[in-house]
Amino acid sequence: MANTRHEWWHDLAALSPIIATFALPPDEPYWDNAKGQAINTAAFNISGCAHHNRSITRWIDVLANEGVSLSQIEKLLVDLTSRNTYGSFSELAAYGLLIDSNIPFEIQVSMKGTAILNPNGSDLDGAFMIGDPVFFDVKAFGLHEYLAEQLKLRLSNAFPSEFVEISGSSDVGVADMTELLGTGFSLLISELTSNQKARRGKLEVQLKKKRRVQFVINTANPYELAETNADYAFKFAKQFVRRKPFVLIFVTHPWLGGLRLSQNFAGDADNFMRSFARRTFMQFRSDRKKVLGVTRAAASRLLSGIMFVDASQLPSSTPPCHALYLNPFAKHPLSKLTRHRLATDISDIRFDDFQHDAY
Repeated sequence: MANTRHEWWHDLAALSPIIATFALPPDEPYWDNAKGQAINTAAFNISGCAHHNRSITRWIDVLANEGVSLSQIEKLLVDLTSRNTYGSFSELAAYGLLIDSNIPFEIQVSMKGTAILNPNGSDLDGAFMIGDPVFFDVKAFGLHEYLAEQLKLRLSNAFPSEFVEISGSSDVGVADMTELLGTGFSLLISELTSNQKARRGKLEVQLKKKRRVQFVINTANPYELAETNADYAFKFAKQFVRRKPFVLIFVTHPWLGGLRLSQNFAGDADNFMRSFARRTFMQFRSDRKKVLGVTRAAASRLLSGIMFVDASQLPSSTPPCHALYLNPFAKHPLSKLTRHRLATDISDIRFDDFQHDAY
């Protein structure tokens, strides 16, 4: 494990001649010895895995050899090894899957405000260069698991002498969890202090005496998880492209809040991903609620597809949970060539265009 940013940087530089040329950034701790816990959990976990380090450096070297500017690569590494490990690793892992699948692409594509829903313009993470460009943006997909871990950690820090039990449904919406971690957190602390327990929707939070062995029971339903997070994609609507095909890439990782989707126990991940994509494409077709000046109905048609990337680099006997779902009502659908290349060149990817399931 790397306990500091400098330790991880040196490990990466030892594997990559490109990284070795960059100046060492300011140091940051990943581990708090006094408290015996991680300060930057994502960086601490990923940095300690030789499989992930080899993949990261291989992708970096390929990007450099393919002509990506060293300044862009250096920024990726600076962000990766600092406070944006979660997002930067997701971006790099998406590039890595395209590299390993021989899919041509460009990174960091500048878009004007007239081209995307963000009136100020923005840089998109990339574009597939298979015939006409298909733009994409990459987002870490932690959903409930990542936020639940953050809630558990914050409550455990607030009540260090007690065991914090969070039970109930594992399918709470991201918006509800975000509110609970934000404006609702102080009220939760107050209620737990007074009553030792609190209920928030489908979640039951209790403080219990610490024991050598303790169990927590949760329920999980992939269709309920998709239902409670049906509008999640609109959180990133600023990146939606107005006049060209656009794909939103969600990256999962078992160490970054994606354990459930990486395991795919009893097809749970497959059922969730398909149901989530289908709801995104179809549930809002008559929704007049506005997002960035357009209705959610119009915004949903700007989303040509959703791709899921399983970013784990650990050896496994089971195939990764990659998936590509195409919007049957997209205003700008992917070309036949692009969809064929993505669906066939990326190994083990699930593919569905809802051709016979759109109504």
